[in-house]
Amino acid sequence: KSKDLKTIMTSKNNIVTYFGKNFEQKCSYLNLEQLEKYFSDFSPLLNNLNPIFIPLYPGFQADKTCIDKLSKKYLKKMVDKTISEASQCLINLAKTHKGNSYPLKILNLLYAQTSGHVKPSTLYCTNEIEPFSAQTIAMASTLGYQSSQFSAPLIIFNPKIWVNFFGNLLDANLSDKEFRGVFFHEWLHNNEIHSHGYEVEKGYTCESCCFGNKNSHENDIACKICANDYKSIQSHEYAEDITLYAYYSRTGAAELYFYSQNLPYKENFINNYLAAMINKDIKLVKTLIDEKIKRGFKNRPTLVAEDLYQEISEIKLSDSKIQKENELFAKIIFDSFENKLNISDLDKVDFGVIVKSNRKGFNGRLLTPDPGYYSLYKSYEYLLRSLLRKYPPKSSERRKLESFLAKFN
Repeated sequence: KSKDLKTIMTSKNNIVTYFGKNFEQKCSYLNLEQLEKYFSDFSPLLNNLNPIFIPLYPGFQADKTCIDKLSKKYLKKMVDKTISEASQCLINLAKTHKGNSYPLKILNLLYAQTSGHVKPSTLYCTNEIEPFSAQTIAMASTLGYQSSQFSAPLIIFNPKIWVNFFGNLLDANLSDKEFRGVFFHEWLHNNEIHSHGYEVEKGYTCESCCFGNKNSHENDIACKICANDYKSIQSHEYAEDITLYAYYSRTGAAELYFYSQNLPYKENFINNYLAAMINKDIKLVKTLIDEKIKRGFKNRPTLVAEDLYQEISEIKLSDSKIQKENELFAKIIFDSFENKLNISDLDKVDFGVIVKSNRKGFNGRLLTPDPGYYSLYKSYEYLLRSLLRKYPPKSSERRKLESFLAKFN
């Protein structure tokens, strides 16, 4: 209830590590040895939880919606294992990536969360807080989120992802390990903004690093991004790293980055974007490459294997409705990269048929030989959301973009 404490808790530049009898003590990082001791000999002060919620672990509690779905025993086990695995992973990253502050920063945040001195994160399993799209597994509040109805910070799981007990999710099973990874990812949002595309991608990469498949290309690049203090989000090093991560993880992590950042209109960045799109639809990539050549760029994407690039180059494109939409998309994307996009060009897009493709329950983590309109669904959603930030609230351009985005809800 202290105003001073509230200021400390909401500041991005201070990490809560210790509270004395007064709150004027300077916040500082615990060092690695102190953190290792804390997590190995775990005996935190139990926090005073709200009686309407079920305590799971110091710093974490669950709403009845999750208890009814998954049971208290299961959730306690998952939260316990998440804290244990994440802390060990971050300790290892701090040791192997010396000179980078991020792993230690997150360890301190985890220490603060589990110390029992901060407001607990609350788990919900409901769609009454925010509407879920068919592909969304979970979401979370970020720093500064306020709600009169729900207890923030909060982590919300899509109640529709379970059939019976952890059944079918988008044609794939959500394993216990995946649950822990998603939970850790969303917890990161509780403690920092981690806005996908607008900041270095820590949510997905730290999830993959600590809860993904070890000894894989995806894990290697994920751990590098998770631990690394990049000099700039617009550096070529980061653009290449996030592209490789998107390629190996088969996610859209890099695509949103390329739309949201005002990156230099240079061939190396464009080539990275094309490489990031490979897993979506090679016919769409072929169309994007053709548009790139029209714009005077000649070199092939260096991150795309020679044989795959040759295969894409030899694709014969049809004169179908889907191909016309692909060509319009390619023009819009390159106009956007060149900062020459006319918002009225979006009027030509058949959002109706593109949005309908999403209702088929396509599994975005699995590559299909011919995704059709679906490959444009997320791309346009990412693009529209990134464009939205570029226009003032009451501008005609913003209103038009909002009308397009409304079709995706």
